[in-house]
Amino acid sequence: MSGVIELFEAGSLLNTMAGKYSRHRDLVRAGLVRSREVLGFSFELANGEISAFYRTSILNVDCDDFALSLDMMRDVLAALRLSQAARFRSFP
Repeated sequence: MSGVIELFEAGSLLNTMAGKYSRHRDLVRAGLVRSREVLGFSFELANGEISAFYRTSILNVDCDDFALSLDMMRDVLAALRLSQAARFRSFP
């Protein structure tokens, strides 16, 4: 897998002035991503480690069940170079 990983900070509420987007759909509406040109995922950080990885996104229209494959998730995790928490989990 090759490409660029672009990260956006999520918030519970949309706040484009602060650069926070609550859903991938908000990124599309803001013109920051084009749904057919990128793939999406989300992750949670706790104490500087990735505690959860969410493989589904509305951006993944060409993926089964809108989810990145496990291999793609592993590639993303390796590229991020962040430790995984002892209780790391992925969805689905």
